[in-house]
Amino acid sequence: MTSACISKPVAPAIELDDIKRYLRIDSDHEDNTLQDLIRAATEFVERDCGLALISQVWRFYFDEIPEGCAVELNRRPIIDMVELNRFDSAGNRHTVGAENWFLNRLTEPARVRLLNGISAFDMSNGFELDIEIGFGSTSADVPDTIKQALRALISHWYEFRHAFDASDQPVSVPPVYHQLTAHLRRARL
Repeated sequence: MTSACISKPVAPAIELDDIKRYLRIDSDHEDNTLQDLIRAATEFVERDCGLALISQVWRFYFDEIPEGCAVELNRRPIIDMVELNRFDSAGNRHTVGAENWFLNRLTEPARVRLLNGISAFDMSNGFELDIEIGFGSTSADVPDTIKQALRALISHWYEFRHAFDASDQPVSVPPVYHQLTAHLRRARL
């Protein structure tokens, strides 16, 4: 399975004013740097924990139907299934109706089960799932623990931004980040 973000979030996971208050910065001179750090920290948390913090649509690509007709999704939290498309032997895209799949958000990881006898013949050139994921559409929807982890990363990286070359960034992750996000990370083999 391969996946890609096809609809990026429209809002930051944590507001610039929030970070400026946290760092006790009164001027606007560092706004660009702080916005870059907000984006970098958000990407770091999302990748590290398999999350989407602000609503976004991801496309999951599959070459074949997995055994058991159940597809595990490696990002969370799931908001909704947007669309399922299959490709026939000529490479033509066909939308699969909602009566032919079931989204189970309650399992960990979430799963999409293909129903009603969808066969490998129906999807001879694979299929794509478009899934909306995230905690919500604004930073107010992001859980406070995750916001605190973002603050810890951003303040740490801000403090050490001149101590190392830009190519060496991020230099480190503060221990408090690991404590705040331990419950969010999935065990990996």
